[in-house]
Amino acid sequence: MRRKAVFFILVLSLSLTLTSCTSKFEGFLDAIEKSLGRREKIEEPKTLISKNYYKKDKLPNRPNTYSNLKKFLKSRVGLSGYNINKYDCSEMSAFLEWRLEDAGFDAYIAEGPVPWDKKKGLHAWIFVWTWKNEQRIWVPIEAADPRFFDVDEGVTTGKILSRWLETPGVVTGSKFNQFSKYYLQYFKYDHLYSSIYDIPESKLHEYDWWNVFD
Repeated sequence: MRRKAVFFILVLSLSLTLTSCTSKFEGFLDAIEKSLGRREKIEEPKTLISKNYYKKDKLPNRPNTYSNLKKFLKSRVGLSGYNINKYDCSEMSAFLEWRLEDAGFDAYIAEGPVPWDKKKGLHAWIFVWTWKNEQRIWVPIEAADPRFFDVDEGVTTGKILSRWLETPGVVTGSKFNQFSKYYLQYFKYDHLYSSIYDIPESKLHEYDWWNVFD
């Protein structure tokens, strides 16, 4: 009985000694890493995207034509007011691309210099690859166009005529289009994402409109 007790004490002592040594050794390694300027990597929470992000049954499907695109954009597409760093051009563009895809249009998210002022950094907008007069055309769309979300605020004759003559968001070279001066700049993008899944994880937090409304 005494031999078993002695053996148990020896094993326990050895275990405690090894634990202490291991702890000191790990502390020694940490000290070396700190002296070398290394820091423990902290993983940022990932922005998750639903597997059913694109659901074609949410909205009435429309033939992918320019005339149908204009009709859709003149309806209430659901865009909320601009809120910098929370719900700005990138979130708005991602939201509009989602709505357009679910409505049957071939939409893309573009990213590049601000069309009207290159010094202001990056901007995001939409392109729709659609049909007009039996020809395929690229249509740039400015998701941050105020006419999408302030239709009930300060209704004036000018706003009514603007919405009647022009389609909110659509950028054309026509002299009657408010974005006509910058039309060609919209085609000078850095990246064109065919879907939300193409956006790198490092940038996805800038486009996660679904987290804004949680």
